[in-house]
Amino acid sequence: FLPALSGMAASLLWADLSAEDVTLLQGARDVAEARRNLAAIMGFAAEPVPKERVLLEFYLNTLRFAAESKFTVEKTSALFSILKGNHEEMVRGYLSIEQSLQYFQQLLLTHAVQRPPYSVGIFNFKDIQLITDYVNSTYYKNFKLFQYCFTQSHTLVLTSRSNPAETAPPAFLPLAEAVPVRVVEPAPAAAPADGVVEAPVAEPEASPAAEDLGLDVPDDVKDAILRKIQSEVAKLQQEMDVAHQEREARLLQKIAALEAAPPGKNK
Repeated sequence: FLPALSGMAASLLWADLSAEDVTLLQGARDVAEARRNLAAIMGFAAEPVPKERVLLEFYLNTLRFAAESKFTVEKTSALFSILKGNHEEMVRGYLSIEQSLQYFQQLLLTHAVQRPPYSVGIFNFKDIQLITDYVNSTYYKNFKLFQYCFTQSHTLVLTSRSNPAETAPPAFLPLAEAVPVRVVEPAPAAAPADGVVEAPVAEPEASPAAEDLGLDVPDDVKDAILRKIQSEVAKLQQEMDVAHQEREARLLQKIAALEAAPPGKNK
C-alpha cells in the first residue's frame, strides 16, 4: 500500500530548500520575516489561505526545531522535505496514523544509513532519536487535526425504502402426495317408540369461512409499522448529524485557538 522508495531519487536533500534558502530563513530577523520568506519559497499567495497558514506554522516549527538542535544546512533541508513529503503522502493516500508513521520511518531511515545508491547517511543515531521524539510530540499528537484539515470528510447517507410488492405463495404439494381422508357415515336414527314424540334437533351453526377470518394484514397495521421504521431511521440520522456537528465544532475551536495564539507560542 505504501509507495516504495528506490535509488538516488529517494534522497530528499535539497528537494524543497536549497542551501541558500536555508541560510535565508535562518538569517531572518523575526518570525514575520521568516514566514514571508518561506511563503515566497513555497509559492504561497501573499495572503495565504487557512490551509497554507497551517502549513506555514508547521514548517516554521520544523525549522525552529532544526535550529535548536544545531542541525547543519544539509540536515535542515533533508528534515524539512521528509516532514513535508510525509504530510503530502498522508493527504494523497488518506493514510491512517499507523500507515503514516510507517511511511515516515521509511523516509527517515533512508537518510540515516550510508549505502549508496539506496540510502544516504545524513542523520546519525542521536539525530534520529531527536527527530522521532519531536514528530511524535507535535505532528502525530495532532494527527487527527491535520487529517481533518487536509483530507475530505466522508458522510454516511442512510435511505429507507418500503417494498409494496407482494410475494408469491409457496408452491402447493401435488395431488399425488395428498393424504386421503376417511369419511365416516352417520349411523341411522332409531325409530321412535309408539306415543313418544321426538323433539327436533337444532342444527349446528355453520362455521365461518376461511375468507372471513381476516388472515391478511390490514392496511392500517402496515402503515403503522412503516411509520415506526421511518421514525427510528430519522432519529438515528438526527443523532449522527448532531455527533458530527459537535465533533466539527470542537475541531474548529482548536483551529481557531491555534490561529489566535501568538507566533512565539506555536511550538
